[in-house]
Amino acid sequence: MRSISIDSGVILPADNIVEADLVEALVSAERLGQMADKRAREIVRRAILKAVETERSARISGYAAGLTRIMAVAEELEQSRLHFLENTQAILRECLLRVLSELPRAEVLDKTMNTVLRELRGVPDVVIMAHPANAVELEVALKAYGALLGTEGFIRYQADESLPQSDCLIYAGSQVIDVSIPVLVDELVCAFQLGNAR
Repeated sequence: MRSISIDSGVILPADNIVEADLVEALVSAERLGQMADKRAREIVRRAILKAVETERSARISGYAAGLTRIMAVAEELEQSRLHFLENTQAILRECLLRVLSELPRAEVLDKTMNTVLRELRGVPDVVIMAHPANAVELEVALKAYGALLGTEGFIRYQADESLPQSDCLIYAGSQVIDVSIPVLVDELVCAFQLGNAR
């Protein structure tokens, strides 16, 4: 037996007997209603899932776009930092070159020979090559610090007109030590960079 709900407004036959065709139509309509309701629920469920997935994809896409922008800004900052560092190094190098070039040559050679000859203590043969314009200053410096080489040490000055007046080369055995002003400036700049990196 199957119970069928019939609206009160429906006029039934006088004998209350409903024809089979009408019953079948009512049953089919009820089934269609149930199927439509189930289909509607499925559509709503899929729509919700699609909305969640769309929101998630948009969020991920937004994160990716944000990360890309952050990386681009970081790269711009790094380029700015390198550019600033290069400018700072150039300014520092120029200032140091000007300061060392304007110092009395005798003072620069005196300090340089003091430092280098202490490291070459005991080396049997040392030749200092520089421009002839530096001869007097070098002779004074060598006289003051030549004893640092020890009793067996032999140090001498050799003039070379092809060298700029700011250059000075020290030959000690197999070593060649460049104590030219540009080299000293480069070492000071490197020391400045290392000091800032700590």
